[in-house]
Amino acid sequence: MPVVEVPGFGPLLRQLRRDSGFTLRQLAERSGSHFTHLSRLEQGSDRAPSRGLVERLARALGPEAGSRLAAAAGILTEPTERAVARTHRALAEPVFAERSLPALRRIDAGVLAESLLRKAPSRGMERDRVNPTVLCRTLGIRPEVRAGEAGPAAVFDGDTVRICDPGDPDDAAAVPRVRFLLSHAAGHALIGNRECTFPRMADEEAFALDLAAHLLCPRALIERTLRAVSSELDDEARNPWAARSGDVVTLVAERLAVPGWVALRRLADEALLDDDALYYSLGDR
Repeated sequence: MPVVEVPGFGPLLRQLRRDSGFTLRQLAERSGSHFTHLSRLEQGSDRAPSRGLVERLARALGPEAGSRLAAAAGILTEPTERAVARTHRALAEPVFAERSLPALRRIDAGVLAESLLRKAPSRGMERDRVNPTVLCRTLGIRPEVRAGEAGPAAVFDGDTVRICDPGDPDDAAAVPRVRFLLSHAAGHALIGNRECTFPRMADEEAFALDLAAHLLCPRALIERTLRAVSSELDDEARNPWAARSGDVVTLVAERLAVPGWVALRRLADEALLDDDALYYSLGDR
């Protein structure tokens, strides 16, 4: 079963170098290294690159490439290290495990989810929604939905994944629920984990849930949807200071056919719910 993999340091360096049009000698000269050393790294040398080299490569290849190389090397760049040091309270236990780590996990899930969406036909979109069945097929799995069947949400059997929907197929939540379960199965396949236990939580379930939320509501789509539904709201519902401002979550969830909690989470993840409140005060719209 295909898995969208994040390349290791060597393959990533080769890919970024070629994308930039550099030969090994040219990149070595620009980064103050030796081309034989870069060649060994590209071929998967056991020797880890130094932070200094990663930072010089970032200056040669660009900031985005540098961030990807640092992540692949398991290195914090100096600016990142300084930034993290300023948020030391977020690293304190139990705060880190309870709040900081889940936030980082969601960001990581977003990066991985976007990698799958870029590979899927039409970015996995069908009209104005993500089609999770397309995402499953992009990963080489064929989903079969079993309505009214209890058990783990996704049961993998070869190239087939059985989606167990314990709910009533005729209730109002059926469509968003099944779409989420399909995306959850795609999340498992994306990370190469075929042991789904949801709704019982286990180590990989939280990450698969995060992936499902990002797959159904990628940032560009949820921003576009938020702009579209704003015209359907009255003044009170559009006012972030009013109690009815939460109506926007309902409209976004309905437009994207996702569970309400998924729409709420993704809007909050992207800071889209509080933008207006942050940038104007009462009487200053």
